[in-house]
Amino acid sequence: MKEKDFVWHSKKPTTNSKRKQDKLSNEDDIPVYSFQESKKDEPQQKQSKKSIWKNPIFMATAAAIFLGLMIGAITLKFFSNVETTTFQTEHASTQVMQQKQTASKGKRKEFGLDMFALQAGVFKEQRNAKKWAKIYDKKQMKTFIWKRDGQYYLFTHMTTSKDKAKQIIDGIDEEKIDVFIKKWTIKPKGEKLTNQEREWVYKFEKTWLHAMEQINHDKSMSVKSWKSLQSSLPNDSKNLKDMAKEVSSVTKAIEDKNHKNLTIQLMELSAIYEEL
Repeated sequence: MKEKDFVWHSKKPTTNSKRKQDKLSNEDDIPVYSFQESKKDEPQQKQSKKSIWKNPIFMATAAAIFLGLMIGAITLKFFSNVETTTFQTEHASTQVMQQKQTASKGKRKEFGLDMFALQAGVFKEQRNAKKWAKIYDKKQMKTFIWKRDGQYYLFTHMTTSKDKAKQIIDGIDEEKIDVFIKKWTIKPKGEKLTNQEREWVYKFEKTWLHAMEQINHDKSMSVKSWKSLQSSLPNDSKNLKDMAKEVSSVTKAIEDKNHKNLTIQLMELSAIYEEL
């Protein structure tokens, strides 16, 4: 049952009590008590309505949904970053590999032989070089004409060391020939060579140097290394066609133990090598 409050107010008399009105006309209005519904129930009704935000089940569900969305967003961002990082790493690795390959091509081993030649003369015209070559040939001195930079050099010997060159000069009769030592670097470009051909030329350099050292030290020549060089020549190689022909000639001379003109043959072969 609802609680009722007493409200104090004045009430005028009705027409049915005119007599009483006259009697009380000089008196103050008589206070009358009446009952009125209290408004205190209104806030209580509002309080009786429970808020959904205070519902533990709703709050737990909302928190779970929120956490799920947050975890999903973080996971998506993480894997997105991983994929980006992986792509960047692979791209960077590819660039590094390409740079290394480019650098290795740029820094690949160069060709070259450093020798000491015994020079008997140098001429601007080939006919003069040939004329003197015949003169030395009559004196039992074999020579080789090497053309370089528009000049013709007349060589009698070639060695791997300067000391050996001096020994050879000491053994030459000065009345027969006048020679002097000249440092001679043989350096072909080899720009047109394939990788397989380049590998063969590297092998040739080692074989040729070894042969020159054997000659300089008066050691017997081994034909095995030259046969190996000959057999390893790339098939149908146009760039090495002239060298292949001269290698075959040197191999035959060593096999036949015909070492008399072997130094000249090796110089001829090195001159062909320079033109690669």
